[in-house]
Amino acid sequence: MACKSDKIVAFWAWNGQKLLSYGSTGSDVGQFSDIRAIVCGKTRQGTNGVWFANNNYVYVLDAGNSRLVRLSRSGYYTVQWDMAFVCPNCSPFTDLEVDALGHVWATAENGMIWKFTKDLAVLGMFGSSGTGANQFDHPVSIANTGGHLGGGDMMICENWTALSGLQHYAIGTDVNDLYVNTENVGETCYSHISFLLADYSSVTINIKDSAGTSMVKQLKNNWGYSSGVQLETWNGRNSSNALVPWGTYRVEITASSEYKNSSGQPVNSVTKSALFTLCGGACQWAVGDANGDGSVDISDVVYLIAYIFSGGRAPTPNSVGSGDADCSHGVDISDAVYLISRIFSGGPPPGLTCTCSDYFKK
Repeated sequence: MACKSDKIVAFWAWNGQKLLSYGSTGSDVGQFSDIRAIVCGKTRQGTNGVWFANNNYVYVLDAGNSRLVRLSRSGYYTVQWDMAFVCPNCSPFTDLEVDALGHVWATAENGMIWKFTKDLAVLGMFGSSGTGANQFDHPVSIANTGGHLGGGDMMICENWTALSGLQHYAIGTDVNDLYVNTENVGETCYSHISFLLADYSSVTINIKDSAGTSMVKQLKNNWGYSSGVQLETWNGRNSSNALVPWGTYRVEITASSEYKNSSGQPVNSVTKSALFTLCGGACQWAVGDANGDGSVDISDVVYLIAYIFSGGRAPTPNSVGSGDADCSHGVDISDAVYLISRIFSGGPPPGLTCTCSDYFKK
């Protein structure tokens, strides 16, 4: 496959016969301006020696429109516009490559190396301009050491100067887009933890108190993750499998690169953390406040008696916890008696030995 300034052309490999031509001059879908590179990632089909494009995608560096374009291939004779990554304020890209896992790599004039998913979502940006370690002097091309057939490290060719030389730049990992969503399902609070990894990494995920000083639960310990968006769920239980109170917690994620330095250690290890509130923070009800009006008084006794003997409404907002004044984990006449003792005789307060978390479903 070849390209010129405004179109790509595919030829039959065996005899040079032209198979297709795609594109025209412009900035709309299906148009290009100053095409500088075109590449297909390839992997081996079983053991028969046949190579094919990853996911049938073709990637085009459309420098004149400051974008990378993905085309989807349908057979040998047709391609169609699929999507584009547009970055008008970025330093111009200079070359493209796709590795055996389908990741898209691009070099830029400012010395930065970009890494994308096969869907052109940014996984990471590495390097800077210069001639020192982990810097690049106007990189002009990037290639997989296994050629376009996949495998091996990525090699980058810099602009040739008196200071140019060979460097092995082990691109490390990073943790990005870390956030937590919580949901209450059947009175159990789940925390869904989402994060983006720049590369394959060994990952440890810890749930800690809000200050980050005390461990609540370790979800993963040096677990291998691939690059891309990851999702883990915490069920609100600590290391002893006991439900924790609602409140503010911290998720801490450490990702260590699979690339090793000369001492056999990861070239980098990144730790990111985020605070989150477990299902709204403090308990959403007071134990013994059967009618949910925010106070514990004789009206709660009347409410409980109507519920127990006359089929009235259940305690609210929690059908058990809101009315369980004596912390027996059930609602019956003893809770009404307990409240009467508290209101008229100065007995112990309701909920003395339980909290709202006790009423999560086990």
